[in-house]
Amino acid sequence: MGMGLIRGHRTLLLALAAVLTLVAPVARAQAAPIDITAASAQVEPAVVRIDTAVDYQGVIGLGTGFVI
Repeated sequence: MGMGLIRGHRTLLLALAAVLTLVAPVARAQAAPIDITAASAQVEPAVVRIDTAVDYQGVIGLGTGFVI
């Protein structure tokens, strides 16, 4: 009887959380407009190298790079 009661409470709490998530109002974040040129002047250009090593049943991983 005890485990069934705990499962029932857990199910009820999950259902209540799901309903509250769907019903709760979603507030939009207020942000000031940004100046893209000022933001890009504050960072330094760089290249990131990402290497992937996969050692599983003969699979070969490839690396890729991103320009930031």
